Amino acid sequence: MVLVNPGEEILAAHINAKLDADGSNIKATANFIPETGSSYDLGLTGTRWKDLFLSGNANVTGNITTGASLFLGVVSSDPGSPSEGEMWYNSTDKQFKGYNGTSTVIIG
Repeated sequence: MVLVNPGEEILAAHINAKLDADGSNIKATANFIPETGSSYDLGLTGTRWKDLFLSGNANVTGNITTGASLFLGVVSSDPGSPSEGEMWYNSTDKQFKGYNGTSTVIIG
């Protein structure tokens, strides 16, 4: 069953989700998958999501743009084939490192 306010359009015929009793949260009861890959956005430039909480890996096949700090993961050894601009913390060497397009450099 799908309930909407008058004048609102529903684009999906079937949604696997539950609405909290107070209407403050929608909880997915199945995967949320676009019909066609790389075709739809989540949010807009002027209408953005506030926070994103993930558990597990985030797989991004494009650029990540941030207006604040960006935390990058910890690795025990330097990547074998880094790309220009990549940065990481090597927990074995206890050093922040990055790849400048030619070589791996220590940062800071």
